[in-house]
Amino acid sequence: TLVFIGAQEGEFARPYAYHLDTGELHDLSLGGEVHYYNPKLSPDDEFIVVASANQFGTGAGYDMDAYSIARVSGGEASRLFEVYGIDLKTWGWLDNQTVVISGVDIMAGTRNLRTLDIFSGKERTIVKDYIVDVAVATGEGSVMFTSIMEELLDFSTPETIAESGLYHWDRQ
Repeated sequence: TLVFIGAQEGEFARPYAYHLDTGELHDLSLGGEVHYYNPKLSPDDEFIVVASANQFGTGAGYDMDAYSIARVSGGEASRLFEVYGIDLKTWGWLDNQTVVISGVDIMAGTRNLRTLDIFSGKERTIVKDYIVDVAVATGEGSVMFTSIMEELLDFSTPETIAESGLYHWDRQ
């Protein structure tokens, strides 16, 4: 299965799944006049999560809409939550139901790294403040990230970081 964003039927960028075995193409959007971007396929090829914006402008201008989920085989897509004022980045999947996401503020940077259970909607904060890059070990339940932040959460012993560095988080 190939998952991609395209303006296949009109002027709006929508998420699609193309099934190589059958040649079927499924529109995975909620419809409406929004543009989708950053689709991430789950490890079991069952779902995608995708962000959307009401409009894209020039420079730093765009108006966020929502973060959604869709079943790759077709069927109903649904909003996980609405997004206001910041962009949302999906770094990867921890397992078949948990994604690693963060907020991206165009003026301040990438922050609030957290996990999201796509079925319950429960979020778990990994780190509140600023991060630079993230690697997700799908199936392993761990995340490596580089940071320039001050406060870590959800570690066995909470600590304050005085300098930038490479850090490991394990959900166990």
